[in-house]
Amino acid sequence: MPSTARVMTSKTERTLELARARKRRYQAAHPEVGREYLRRWRAAHPDYFRIYSTQWRAANPEQARGYVRKWSAANREVKRKINRAWATANPQKVAAYFKRYRAKNVERVLERTRQWKQANLDKVREYVRTRRARLRGNGIEPVSEARIIARDGMVCHLCSLPVSKKEFSLDHVVPISKGGRHAESNLRVAHVLCNARRGNRSLCVAN
Repeated sequence: MPSTARVMTSKTERTLELARARKRRYQAAHPEVGREYLRRWRAAHPDYFRIYSTQWRAANPEQARGYVRKWSAANREVKRKINRAWATANPQKVAAYFKRYRAKNVERVLERTRQWKQANLDKVREYVRTRRARLRGNGIEPVSEARIIARDGMVCHLCSLPVSKKEFSLDHVVPISKGGRHAESNLRVAHVLCNARRGNRSLCVAN
């Protein structure tokens, strides 16, 4: 005959298993109730939840990464805001991360940079032009290649011949080296070769 203690233990285990099964069925039928309960519990026990989450992620790394990827895909805008806020609050950590990433992925970084430059030639040209102005402190204004082309047409202001997209450049009427501002009023369409030949000479000398 089984002892009374063993019988009681067996009954207790069955009772607990039935209670767990009922709980699982209820949670499956009422997911929002379970989520709301979990939210309240997290708010009331932030330290305990942080420790539990850290331990769970360490014990289940693949499952944790899969959950993060799934949540990020479903909440892209929220994820971007969180990332931007974190990056703004931790600039040194961001710089250190990208330094490590570039050191480990040199070829990938170079290839992505090359692809971005090919797809954003106007931004690359604008960066090169404004860099010299920034270094000299001449002053910079927002510049739009489209507005300058609409104003002047695709005609070189140095030789008066048509300019193709491949030959396109913008020339500072008053050179940056002589105090010229980087502004639409000081920029004209020019062939790359004409622009290079002129250098930093005045227009009358260049012509």
